[in-house]
Amino acid sequence: MYDIESLERKWQKYRRKRMIRIAGWSLLIIVITTAPMAIYYYSINTEHAVSNGPKVSNKSIEVSAGVSNTVNKNKKTTSAPSPKQQAILANASVESQAKKTHTNMLIQVSDKSGKVEKNVGIPSKKKINLEVHDAKSTQVIKEIEARFPYTREYDDTIYLAKYYYSKHQYRKAEKWAMQANTIDSTQEESWILYAKSKAKQGHRAAALRILQAYYDQTGSLHVKMVIDDIRKGREF
Repeated sequence: MYDIESLERKWQKYRRKRMIRIAGWSLLIIVITTAPMAIYYYSINTEHAVSNGPKVSNKSIEVSAGVSNTVNKNKKTTSAPSPKQQAILANASVESQAKKTHTNMLIQVSDKSGKVEKNVGIPSKKKINLEVHDAKSTQVIKEIEARFPYTREYDDTIYLAKYYYSKHQYRKAEKWAMQANTIDSTQEESWILYAKSKAKQGHRAAALRILQAYYDQTGSLHVKMVIDDIRKGREF
């Protein structure tokens, strides 16, 4: 049985790692976009300093003035990317890195809904306090479920699967474990939660078939232990 506070801590850990990755990519994008501009301004200022040095002829002064005017115009027309543009670039970079290649070991899903509609308000993400009470925990779960069609993150789905399993709501646990497996079928945890949820609902044969197929592909000792527990009717 899962402890809710433990699940909350794991979920926070997942979120912190994701925010660190986003911050890292945002910093990299800012450096990449601003470095060429800094080099350009440095070279212009250097040329301007040389042109204003000692023993400068009238002709040189005119050329220097022309360069200065050009620089002033460029400063008006050329500016560093705005914070909004930098955020867009950062998000695009992070999303491209976040895409994974999935194997063909997916649990077949008959109802593949969840398409994102355009111009729909996306619920904001809020940090979850580690001190969880029943009322607050229920609100957190509702928020995660509401934003899932827009984020479709593995961390959220596996968190929901664990939560519902700990609450003995095995049908919902099965649903979210299946969603997690669809997003990333390489994660062993989603397979185990899905099979255990089915077994708890009385579908032991189906649970064993699922785990056996995964075990044949991976040879996981943990999966083998769960298979033995289900076959022998032990508590799991």
